[in-house]
Amino acid sequence: MVMDDRDRMKDGGEDGAVEIEDECRERGRGVWKKKKKDGIEKGIRELDGLLIQEGSSVKATGRIAQIPVSEGYLGRVVNALAKPIDGRGEISSLKSRLIESPAPGIISRRSMYEPLQTGLIAIDSMIPIGCGQRELIIGDRQTSKTVVATDTILNQKGQNVICVYVAIGQNASSVTQVVTILQERGAMEYTIIVVETTNYLATLQYLAPYTGAALAEYFMYRERHTLIIYGIILFVYIESLYLF
Repeated sequence: MVMDDRDRMKDGGEDGAVEIEDECRERGRGVWKKKKKDGIEKGIRELDGLLIQEGSSVKATGRIAQIPVSEGYLGRVVNALAKPIDGRGEISSLKSRLIESPAPGIISRRSMYEPLQTGLIAIDSMIPIGCGQRELIIGDRQTSKTVVATDTILNQKGQNVICVYVAIGQNASSVTQVVTILQERGAMEYTIIVVETTNYLATLQYLAPYTGAALAEYFMYRERHTLIIYGIILFVYIESLYLF
């Protein structure tokens, strides 16, 4: 389909993957969110990164949005589309997972029976966390929430736990500091960083937690424990960290 001022993808269906062909005949694949009539063109440009202008040819692939997954993502820093942004080249992958996969039913789930140690005596003794449990760390800025998260990742070394840290709406300097600490302590060997900082638009920040969950589910269904930490800027003065 061709995009113009009068009709921007009026025949578009549900949210999903699209193939985009620009004026230079360069093809790309991205994800688009169904928006208002005046926001569709902008949304595609944000997510795919190609130069989309009026008159560009756009066609749907007919597939649900998905990202590539593999063991090669361990130790890498990627964006919400699972594309590497650490300058270390592409990540080889032969498999993919849906960005939004159906959650397992209650019957198929196993009750919590194994603890996950954070390495912080105060937390592990008073409010222990079990595998499969969700925990919310909330507070004002500069109250060591990120320190708790990074210490928990560092404590998983040698525990056969895959860690996924999703930074949503944070400053690039804060994310860089976390990556540096994990690299110096050898924790990036079992960690994946998904980053969408304040410089990125809201559509990409919206996809970041789904991408982190999809990457973690890949290892979960391969019978490996996974730890997901969501670092989210909720409001101007409130931040939160979710541990899954």
